[in-house]
Amino acid sequence: MSALLAELAAASVQEVEAGGLHWRLRRVASVDLLEAGGGYLLAARRTARLSAEAEVLATAAEAEAAEALRAAAEGPVETRAALQAAAAAAAQRAQAARGQASPADGQVAGGLRFLDAVCAAGVTHVSRDGKVWDALRFVTDRKAEDVATGRLHLSSAPPGVPGKLAMDILALSGAKEAGELLARFLRAATTAPGRARPPVRDRPADGGAVVPAPLGAGDGVHGGGAGYG
Repeated sequence: MSALLAELAAASVQEVEAGGLHWRLRRVASVDLLEAGGGYLLAARRTARLSAEAEVLATAAEAEAAEALRAAAEGPVETRAALQAAAAAAAQRAQAARGQASPADGQVAGGLRFLDAVCAAGVTHVSRDGKVWDALRFVTDRKAEDVATGRLHLSSAPPGVPGKLAMDILALSGAKEAGELLARFLRAATTAPGRARPPVRDRPADGGAVVPAPLGAGDGVHGGGAGYG
């Protein structure tokens, strides 16, 4: 292999630490990323735009509510009830504005499956010390797990690790911005007012990724690993 080819090959591989282990990652082709998650990235962009618009409306409504409460406290008794009602209505509008920008449940599930697919495509080896490596391929189908041949289901990874590795793989593949956008999109599902959701998970029952934190946030789930929130 020529020096140039060796350099190119080396640039497509990265070693990272997560969950107390060392992981070797490979770059994933852009077309594979697009096929796996293009729809969810588009949904994430739409949610980001709606969230920005909702924040403007919500902030204005909150200011209106605060002003009405101030007036109720300082004004004559006969206007207090009406002002308090106006404040409550404004607060409800603020909550509704933020809730409208929340991702749909199906989009969230799809985004998580996308992160699972990225992790499965990009992880090639694992090591305890970063010196002796075992070949590894994560799979998303439990029936495809075969420990003897180095095929492990994602649920075998330490809590929080699949999501962090997925984000690292996206960055290695030139899709860091898309990964951060998707992370914000998924976290929005856990913070939108009026939408009851389970608490942040270290690892879901099916072993998939949990919502990631922004790139560079550190280890853990997201926290810096695969969790949202």
